[in-house]
Amino acid sequence: MDDIAIEAMGLRLADRIYAYRMLHIVFGASPNREELEMLSCAQTAEVFARLRDAANEENLTLKTYDQGKESVVASSDVLGRMEKLADFLRGKVDDADYIDSLSSLYVRLFSVPGESYVYPWESPYLDTDKMIFKESTIDVRRRYAAHGFEAVEYKHFPEDHVSMMLDFMARLSERAFQAFGDEDDEKAAALLGDQADFIDAHLGEWLESFHKELCLKDESGMFSQMAEVLRAFVAVDGAFAASVRFDF
Repeated sequence: MDDIAIEAMGLRLADRIYAYRMLHIVFGASPNREELEMLSCAQTAEVFARLRDAANEENLTLKTYDQGKESVVASSDVLGRMEKLADFLRGKVDDADYIDSLSSLYVRLFSVPGESYVYPWESPYLDTDKMIFKESTIDVRRRYAAHGFEAVEYKHFPEDHVSMMLDFMARLSERAFQAFGDEDDEKAAALLGDQADFIDAHLGEWLESFHKELCLKDESGMFSQMAEVLRAFVAVDGAFAASVRFDF
């Protein structure tokens, strides 16, 4: 790789750390002022602008939903909407009532079963019985263990929670970035390959159903928009992780 290619690769590897970490936070706990500051900051807009450009080059599309109505959009358009969302949330950082309403909604959507509840785990979306903790969950645990990762809520919640998966992907992204910085291209490539496999096995089709449920139940629109961004990012990152090659 020449210097320009090395710099571009390093930036792409750094951007994916930021994106996975941000999305882990969004779906991992009730929103607060600090989260809105992160979502609305300049770095968020810059990272997702670069991801938008990458998606545009790869010409990826996404099946999406608006009040249950299905359509197909460019993944680049979805990622580009983060700038508009960041602008909106920047004006809400000091709005305590808005933050409290988002926090209450988060609990209704992801924590307390009821009419507004949306399963944040993979396993309920795999068949009609809506049960959690299946063979797929065991496979997620096995993949975590292969990299020495133990979910923060291990033994309290099934490991296929969307936020736990994104935490795992953020940590592997950090290791891939470090390996690349250490010029250990073989290790970086292996980590990216494992991430591509994880996306294919566990961060693929179920996120579409997750997003569709949020489109119907998220009265704020914020969580459904973030689920759409998550799906677009995962699609773009899966293509990147599966295709990237280094000169050994």
